Amino acid sequence: MDKLPKQEVLYKPKKPYYVKVYNIFSRYKPALIILNGPNLIDEALAARLKACPDSKVIMLVGEYVLTKRLINKNIDYYFADNIGIKTTLVNSEIPEDKIILSDFPMGPDFGKPADKKALFAEYKFDPDKPLALIAVPPYDNAEIKDAIDVIKNFKDEFNSIIDCGKDRDMLVYARDRGIKAINEGKDVSPLYSAADVVISRPASRIVAKALYNEKLFFALEPGNEIEKRTLEYLKDVIVSAVHDSRLTAALHSFLTDKNAFADVKKNAGEYYKEHKRGVLFAFLEELLKA
Repeated sequence: MDKLPKQEVLYKPKKPYYVKVYNIFSRYKPALIILNGPNLIDEALAARLKACPDSKVIMLVGEYVLTKRLINKNIDYYFADNIGIKTTLVNSEIPEDKIILSDFPMGPDFGKPADKKALFAEYKFDPDKPLALIAVPPYDNAEIKDAIDVIKNFKDEFNSIIDCGKDRDMLVYARDRGIKAINEGKDVSPLYSAADVVISRPASRIVAKALYNEKLFFALEPGNEIEKRTLEYLKDVIVSAVHDSRLTAALHSFLTDKNAFADVKKNAGEYYKEHKRGVLFAFLEELLKA
């Protein structure tokens, strides 16, 4: 993730993905091409140059840290979460005026207060207990299973629910242990709004959902280098609970000491106050008008 890729744009007609992307661009002539990861950067830039050279290419950096695989001087604009990413881009010869600081693009329902009474009634939660939400990232979830086993021991103290996303194995695992679980297709924004604690690996999209709602986030063992660096970067706004014993201790602290995480909660609440929501979409709208 620390190696700068080659910057030249070269269309490769014998490579299937180059041809597929070119055919799409040639047919639809998109005014905007929005990328959110390293896959298909080369193909998109090459196809743009060949099929629709006036189109703009936007890169959404969907992490709190930067992998240099995302860097290409031929990308027109970058949207990034923080000044650290912007500094790295500038140091890699991306013009500063092409880098815009903004929040992660989340649905409009995130951050809205939930009808907690109705939600608790829907899931048959105890209204006198806090709610712990475990969010399942999309891969390698041994740590999540361990967290479910920890939460299972707190049934008398917490309402608990697992957002399994597309992971059906995790859905079965949670329900077999008597914990409520939902999978894709269910609107999870009310759960993030109502939760008192969000537990997961430090996967950026999940952390962002928690912080947008100013929730306490307990970070499990990182699953890769990006998550490891995210945990270090956000050490003041999330709680490291990287082993079963640390998660257990954190949950005990939450229950027994109302001030245990006061500084973390304060920092988490302030993190996004400097991030004006909707910056990305407003910018894209103006770009389309230009």
